[in-house]
Amino acid sequence: MQCENNAVADVECTNCDNGCPLESAPFRDGLNCDQVFWIGTFRSNINRHIARVEKPELFDELIIRDLAYFLGTDTDHIKIWQLKPDGDKSVVYFKYLFDTDDDDEAQSTGGDVMILATEELKDDTSTAYRGFLMQYTDSAYPYTFMTCY
Repeated sequence: MQCENNAVADVECTNCDNGCPLESAPFRDGLNCDQVFWIGTFRSNINRHIARVEKPELFDELIIRDLAYFLGTDTDHIKIWQLKPDGDKSVVYFKYLFDTDDDDEAQSTGGDVMILATEELKDDTSTAYRGFLMQYTDSAYPYTFMTCY
């Protein structure tokens, strides 16, 4: 396995994404540590304890599927980064992975994707709210995204 950006393969030599070194590959992820990612965030009306303690595998699988559908990509381009409690709700942080290791190339496609997501999440009748778990998104909470710049 050839890992990019000074990453180290896992013990089974099946992927590098657990070892993308921040100092040489900031905002990189993916099987070979060669995909730029941005972070998106929104609030869900689902309690963090239910999502992370009681049913973590089910939550991740379903929310990733919902996000991929609404963002027009496949599930390999979405990863849940973390869930933070916010009262009886959860703030969801997810990674959107691009098919490139080039920041400029990610910017050229990512801007459109994130602007679409921002607009869609303002409207609780949009496709963003049609998913199994995305239907519980809190439309009063502003969607934000962070780039690698």
